[in-house]
Amino acid sequence: MYQITCTLMIHIVSSCNMNIHQYINQYPRAERKAVRERIAAACGLASESAVKHWANGTRGVPAKHFKAIVAVSGGMVCINDLLEEMDAT
Repeated sequence: MYQITCTLMIHIVSSCNMNIHQYINQYPRAERKAVRERIAAACGLASESAVKHWANGTRGVPAKHFKAIVAVSGGMVCINDLLEEMDAT
């Protein structure tokens, strides 16, 4: 069991290096709006418009949405990645 847990943790840590733009753009163009809508819903937003701005870098991601983004991305976007984006804006 320990080996399985360690392997899972290594996978999670190694896959945790995407910003929100990279996460959305890994999907085919036709699916990206639906991905933004899932992120918006997880953040309690009415539309995907704000998520589009976050992904394009025109607006920063509010810290109150970090946990929801990490959860909806399955850990592919990490809080550290979101903080780096916040520092860059």
